Amino acid sequence: MAVRFTRRWWGTLVGWVLVLVGVALATAPALQWVYGAGWQAHLQAQLARPGPDGPGGDPGEPAPPGVGPAGRIWASPAADRLLELLGRWLGGLERLLGWLRELLTEAGVPEGWLAWWWEDPGLAATATVPEPGELRGGERLQAAAGRGAGGARGGAAGGREAASREAGQPVARLVIPRAGVDAVVLYGTSRVVLARGPGIYQEAELPGPQARVAIAAHRTTYGAWFRHIDRLQPGDALALWYQGRWYRYTARRVFATHRNDWRAVLEGPRPGLILTTCHPPGSSRQRLVVYAELTGVTP
Repeated sequence: MAVRFTRRWWGTLVGWVLVLVGVALATAPALQWVYGAGWQAHLQAQLARPGPDGPGGDPGEPAPPGVGPAGRIWASPAADRLLELLGRWLGGLERLLGWLRELLTEAGVPEGWLAWWWEDPGLAATATVPEPGELRGGERLQAAAGRGAGGARGGAAGGREAASREAGQPVARLVIPRAGVDAVVLYGTSRVVLARGPGIYQEAELPGPQARVAIAAHRTTYGAWFRHIDRLQPGDALALWYQGRWYRYTARRVFATHRNDWRAVLEGPRPGLILTTCHPPGSSRQRLVVYAELTGVTP
């Protein structure tokens, strides 16, 4: 009798655990969207606030156009705490799913089976440029990395300013009508940063008249900000608001490349804008890249 009761108890416990895990995973995409949208509203309020929290840190700096009153609610301490708790919950689910993915991979299940609805696999891992000289095929890109980090051809000022930034700090606003993008851009490309919005590569430069700006973002999860950048065509308009100015770009090229092809990021157009995300959706086999040239700067 005791053995039967123990087996029944364990069976009930395992059943409830599986149900709870299933519910958690089923609701995760919606929670990711709420997390990403909440952080975007929270960050828009920070961009609108003059002072050191603003994109330029200068008192009286104009707010980015389009910031609404709802951002004030998301800027409250309560909203900040809610987003922090939701981020911890999603982080725990992400670790759980990573463990499940490893088991399924060992069992021969394709990589994208779980990734397509939960995570852009490898995005954060492939969004940090390796040390110069440690690239695919043993190629050495020391000169390219130097230019991309604010070296020759007018990027030194942008490099010095970028060095003073903290990861996760809101710095700009990106608008791409063709792809349906209107998002606050953060500094950095870590997993935590990219869950909150598009991120500027720390190895690149902040916007400027001679800068090469590179931005990465999720394509299938959280806000899926770059879900439709493959719709861009040569001649399409892009705009980046930074320090009270609109930097206007024109798309020149959209292409897919190897996930470790860092020349695509380090040797893009100058002055220009580079967008990167995983490709195809739900996989990290390749990197989708957009090149755009700077065609104007307006107040």
